[in-house]
Amino acid sequence: MMIEVDVFLVLYNSAGELPALLRSLRRQKGVRLHLHVFDNASKDDGAARVREAFPTARITISRQNLGFAPAMNALYEQSRAPFACLVNPDIDMEPDCLAQLVSALSQSTASVAQPLLSQWTQPALVDSLGITMRPDGRHLDLARDEPVLWYLTQPLQVFGATGALMMLHRARIEPVVLAFGSLFDERFHSYREDADLAWRLRACGHECLMTPLARARHRRHVLPERRSSLPAFINYHGVKNRFLLRQNNWSLDLLAGTLVPSLLRDIAVVGYVIFKERSSLGALRDALLALPESLKRRRRLRAMRTKRLSHWFSFKPVMSIASQREDDSSRKGGME
Repeated sequence: MMIEVDVFLVLYNSAGELPALLRSLRRQKGVRLHLHVFDNASKDDGAARVREAFPTARITISRQNLGFAPAMNALYEQSRAPFACLVNPDIDMEPDCLAQLVSALSQSTASVAQPLLSQWTQPALVDSLGITMRPDGRHLDLARDEPVLWYLTQPLQVFGATGALMMLHRARIEPVVLAFGSLFDERFHSYREDADLAWRLRACGHECLMTPLARARHRRHVLPERRSSLPAFINYHGVKNRFLLRQNNWSLDLLAGTLVPSLLRDIAVVGYVIFKERSSLGALRDALLALPESLKRRRRLRAMRTKRLSHWFSFKPVMSIASQREDDSSRKGGME
């Protein structure tokens, strides 16, 4: 019997990117997928294209753009399959991608998995092997722009999965989702919500695998080097969410390694916003206003935390062979 998988797709004027994704979804083998779509007040015919390709898809049309995080939360709450896959419109998957992700989770104790993502126009280069964290508060796509190691077959432990394409084991993450009231923190709206989820799950002892036998391509649009040409609302959320990320999750075990680098980076970000990107000034104010709620979430996380995470915060990318499990006994205990 094939495993049931709920696939969540959020649209926002995404019609031009859908053909490759829809073709790859129709080609998936080894799983029975159920497509759930949330259209964030798009002005194009993306939802109609989905309906044509998947007549049984469950499609929600919103009259306003609620953002990626609230839309994904709504899709997660309306679904029940044992595995939940979050996918962006700008993804093209190999036919066994979802089956490989399900297999990786089924054969391990991990709660989250992502494929080896290569770049859309240069598939010999990595787009992302997952999320890697730095001491200065930045999170980056692991191994981006490095050559794809096609001989790599063993799953790797990574800090977390990119929101472009991730598979969740519902039963394993459900205690964390219930404790915080939703999958994503909806205050993020869009961008960095995947790093926030990754940090929360890692702190609660949940592992994430990069599964190299699962392959997909990603057409990435939002990159640091394109910042000056991005819409103001994207840069606003990028700045706000940078601070939200740490406000939600920071712990005392990170103090020694992250305090100085984070402070220097914060000064640089605030200076850039004041002198170069004044359209994002509201992000600094809104991050400060969000602090009380973030501290509540952090206290909740402290009560559930089982792992110290300081070894994941490095200027050198961190990953390990998945079979080399972390030593829980050395990383348990009070963090704050």
